[in-house]
Amino acid sequence: DGFLIPSMAQKDEMSLSNLGRIRKDMFRRMVMPARGALRTSFIAKLTTEMKKIVEGNYHPACRVNALVVLGELNRTEGNRSTKALPRPEPGILPYMLEILNSDKVDIKAKSFLTPTALASIERHAAVRRPGTPNALSAGEVTEIGDTMLRLLAIEFEDQSDVDSDVVDWSKRRAVRILGTVGAVGNGGKYANKLREIFNDKNASSAMRID
Repeated sequence: DGFLIPSMAQKDEMSLSNLGRIRKDMFRRMVMPARGALRTSFIAKLTTEMKKIVEGNYHPACRVNALVVLGELNRTEGNRSTKALPRPEPGILPYMLEILNSDKVDIKAKSFLTPTALASIERHAAVRRPGTPNALSAGEVTEIGDTMLRLLAIEFEDQSDVDSDVVDWSKRRAVRILGTVGAVGNGGKYANKLREIFNDKNASSAMRID
């Protein structure tokens, strides 16, 4: 409360340049080694405070960093020796989808928070693939898939405050997420969308490769 969290909410040049280092050090030295009640309380505190930064009147870099922190939180860490996958913190996936689907943040903030939210959703989908112990539920797959279809249908080019490179990257990430969830969708709608993009000669080669 006295240093770590406030240091992630400052807008001076030195603080902004250190955001990535502070975040990585925090995970390496504090989050990943924590166990039991200490871990539960620490993650609960981090979740609450990072959401305040994401949704608050803070520098865009601070808001993006806070969303990255949320996206990397795990209920249990992975284990390389046993090949156990990490179990992402359960409440984070719904929050990332809410960032994309709701008016929780304004359109300008959504333009720079969307790529980060999508990266988190892709991580969740990757470690919760079909056949894994913590696989996505059918409801989660549907919510993710439908959100990606809506994202792919938006014509961001009509909104002058959204960078075209962000639009392209976000749509490419949405395509990868549709593939990662591993479902064809009701009536084949997810598979059909991927096929449509793959066959679209006007789509970028990078999009079609994804």
